[in-house]
Amino acid sequence: MSEKTPDCIEVPTDSLEQWQTILDHLCSVAKIPAGLIMRVKGDEIEVFARSSNSDNPYRIGVKEKCQGELYCESVISSQKELLIPNALDDPKWRNNPDVAMGMISYLGLPLNWPSGEVFGTICMLDQKTNSYDATQKKLIELFQKTIETHLALLMEQSLLEDKIAKRTNQLQDINNKLTLLVDKQTTAELTIERQKSRDLETGLPNLHQIEAIYDREINRGTQNVGMLHIRIHNFISIRDRLGIILCNRLKVLIARKLTRLKIKDIYIGCLSEGEFGVLLFSQDDDFIEHAIKIAQLLSDKLQGKVNIDSKTFNVAINIGLSFNDNNENFIDLLRQASVATSTSHEKNSNFEFYANHLQNQLSDRMQMEALMFNALENNEFHLEYQPFMESKSGKIVGAEALLRWESPILGRVPPDKFISVAEHSGLIHELGYYVLRAAIEQIAKWGNIYDSAFYIAVNLSPIQFKDSQLSMRVEQLLNRYQVPASSLEVELTESIFFDDEQDTLYALEKMKEMGINISLDDFGTGYSSLSYLNKFPFNTVKIDRSFILDIEKSEKSQHLVSAIISMANSLGLAVVAEGIENNHQASFVKSLSADICQGYFYGKPVIAEEFAKAHFNARQAREIH
Repeated sequence: MSEKTPDCIEVPTDSLEQWQTILDHLCSVAKIPAGLIMRVKGDEIEVFARSSNSDNPYRIGVKEKCQGELYCESVISSQKELLIPNALDDPKWRNNPDVAMGMISYLGLPLNWPSGEVFGTICMLDQKTNSYDATQKKLIELFQKTIETHLALLMEQSLLEDKIAKRTNQLQDINNKLTLLVDKQTTAELTIERQKSRDLETGLPNLHQIEAIYDREINRGTQNVGMLHIRIHNFISIRDRLGIILCNRLKVLIARKLTRLKIKDIYIGCLSEGEFGVLLFSQDDDFIEHAIKIAQLLSDKLQGKVNIDSKTFNVAINIGLSFNDNNENFIDLLRQASVATSTSHEKNSNFEFYANHLQNQLSDRMQMEALMFNALENNEFHLEYQPFMESKSGKIVGAEALLRWESPILGRVPPDKFISVAEHSGLIHELGYYVLRAAIEQIAKWGNIYDSAFYIAVNLSPIQFKDSQLSMRVEQLLNRYQVPASSLEVELTESIFFDDEQDTLYALEKMKEMGINISLDDFGTGYSSLSYLNKFPFNTVKIDRSFILDIEKSEKSQHLVSAIISMANSLGLAVVAEGIENNHQASFVKSLSADICQGYFYGKPVIAEEFAKAHFNARQAREIH
């Protein structure tokens, strides 16, 4: 053994420069302000190498005494990863010196010489809360191994210097070991270089590499260039339910499906979590038709039910297409395709093309989303109520609660405009609970006026069923206002079952057990309406208004309405005929024994006070006021 200790081994300039490159790459990929390599000497630890980005507050050579207060001391003593998402939330670390420098989150790993003696740590620090995802953790683990390989190489070189003079007969053996270490180092550096152009999990070209391919083809003079932007629109929902590891496996599965298609003149890349890009190149005149065929093929192959580790779930894909008509740069082409993908999701279509008016629509939607954030707090939303009339008795037996938005800037915004924006932004959860709370509170106010059979129906969005606490929250609201569950009905459309039927079924069965009525809205318009009646615990079906609208002039609509009512009656389900606007329509559905009628013929949606005046008698109205 050499008489030198690891503390005496100097790290040469070329190794330090490589470490600098590693830290810069780490901070770039992980999008964090500070990456450090710390070295322990005696009872002090110093900043030995740092990332060169301007927002890194640490400087080379700065030392701290090891007194048990530092993140790195904990890493060194435990010889394990240390992850602190937010030191301000942790009494043990909130007085850490790094907090004073604005660094509140930390991820660090130990660095050791091959002899097992401590060199120091490699770490990432951030100015905001950061739990560091799987990709960031893999990167720092890879760089830990790379640097420890450097350290092993340095120690071997040091040993070699001491042993050459003493044991020349072992020179060849030592050189062989050195060669192996150099090979490992070369492999690690090649891996790092590959990461600059490839996605870590799938191995597909990343965003930067796809852009490079695009620029190359444009410079070659390729005439027809297109982009297909593919988005798994329920990716976040799947990740929240299955976790990061299984979701990464889904990402790899989609990538494999893409690469197995073997389509000519395309380049496939992974753009981000749940998003892929396909570049198309062609000199043919039928390029757009070719792109449409590929988009349809991808839609058919990629979406549908997937099974990973015995967990079955539905993958929903949307695709947007854009074409290089005006010599767009890559970022513009990708942005256009992304806009078209969002439109595909809103229209529930397999794919959509980018058009200039879509950009204007996107700007309008972004403005609406920004205004909606404060709309609830500013009391811009309210409920209106439209009556349900019982066919046999002619009595008002309930009402549908309908959400309305009166914006001081946009005016009265139609629900079909703002509901989709709320769903896209996630605000639908807050809006949904506002509607439930306001409707249940109104039932409580009207409880002493109407009899116990009076109920209010509330529409639920598919997004709300992603909240596993939905049924529990509804039960809490009913208990708070002391309202019987039978006084509440929830209305669903077929789209509610697209993401995860099991989660939806669980929530509906819980509500049914409470005594809440479940209604299938727009019945007859979806392709799976009949199968859903068999799977899910419905009490009521609502005949879509499009059938009612046509019964005066369409014999086919008359037969459909008659068949729906007859079938529902045979299944023991109540029937609501909505959209009734005149006496002829009302008489027709009554003759078929529809249970409940709804529409302008019986009353338009109005605020609670006007509903009471119109549908309570004078004594009841006085009691209300």
